[in-house]
Amino acid sequence: MDTKAILSSRRIFLYIFLAGFIARLLLGLWLRHNIDGDCATIIARNILSGNGYSLDVTRPTALRTPGFPFILAGLIALFSEYTIPLVILRAIIGGANACLCAWLGMKIFNRRTGIIAGILYIIIPYLAQKEAVTELSFVTFGLLAGLCLFWKGWNTKKLAWIIPTALSFSFSYLVRPDIGIIPFFISLSILLGTRKHVRPRWNLTAAVTLVSVFLIGISPWAIRNKIVFGRWYVSQTFLWHNIYIGNHTRTFEVYPVFTLDSFFQAVPMEKSAVAVKGELEREEWYRKQALIEIRKLGPKNILKYSLRKILYLWHIRLIPYKKHLGHNSLTGKTPDIDRSITDNLIFSIPYIFLVTFALIGCWQERRRPKLLLFIFGLLLSFSLPYMINFAYSRYTTQVYFVLIIMAARGLASLLKT
Repeated sequence: MDTKAILSSRRIFLYIFLAGFIARLLLGLWLRHNIDGDCATIIARNILSGNGYSLDVTRPTALRTPGFPFILAGLIALFSEYTIPLVILRAIIGGANACLCAWLGMKIFNRRTGIIAGILYIIIPYLAQKEAVTELSFVTFGLLAGLCLFWKGWNTKKLAWIIPTALSFSFSYLVRPDIGIIPFFISLSILLGTRKHVRPRWNLTAAVTLVSVFLIGISPWAIRNKIVFGRWYVSQTFLWHNIYIGNHTRTFEVYPVFTLDSFFQAVPMEKSAVAVKGELEREEWYRKQALIEIRKLGPKNILKYSLRKILYLWHIRLIPYKKHLGHNSLTGKTPDIDRSITDNLIFSIPYIFLVTFALIGCWQERRRPKLLLFIFGLLLSFSLPYMINFAYSRYTTQVYFVLIIMAARGLASLLKT
């Protein structure tokens, strides 16, 4: 086999997928993250046992959007257990994400940049760890697939690509609804991106199609909640609980040093919250309490704390500062310990590398202001929900691919000189 065949684009993608798959598989087998007590696992088992989408068997739940619980239910139905199959599935998704990141880098810039992006995606330690043990890789998969399909639709001006774009975003949303602003931002970008030689009618049709299909994609969840609870509900029933915690006047006594799972040690939960029966009723109780706390903060503090949250989201240090060990059933407390220097360095050094070279990449692309505005808008639309409740640095791994592609562009420009 000649060198040209070995280094063909098709084989390059195969190498990137295999490397990404093996890296995540080994990490997953080593870490063996246990999610037996996780609500998604409980819901998945209840689905398969005929108890419906529920947590305590007797009452339905909307605590989690259905994406990840149904993935788990599918694995349990096929393999009788989920641990090893889930490790393998996450490794497959991680390898696919590396390929999609490389493909997008190639299309936006060039082949060299795409290959570097794929390699960076594989070797960033914190990203690899999160993809190996959490559901975040599925969110990234939907976002990356959606952006790749959007690129095809934008360049061919065919609506046939816009429909799967929207459905990919729907998939991401149903795993984690935090990305819900992104489809609307991209729709707005289509409207504002009219070219002189293209009739505005295509842009309007594409923008409306994207939002409409996205909403159709998540509508089964809303319809189910309307039937079950008598209310249209498209999010998760701890949304206002999180907003309440994230905007409490005493939140920053705990956050960002500790995870806000420790919040109620500092601010005991009001007895009236426990007394409220029903998930949506409790959510309504938290909504009222959240609005009270927001009014207490006032506009100045709301702005100050929102900016602090976005800084914590994109911090070069792991947030929260202490490692959470879970709930101790004997003491009733949630123990936290100091993170080791190694933990922080493994996160911070690659992150600083990505940010530095991404800025170099942005400078190299300074003559493409629309591209830079799109990148900034994409990251901002991702970040906004976390400014409303609270933010940890692990959440940004869902959109690390943006930094990776731009860092690959910066690195490629330096390697070329």
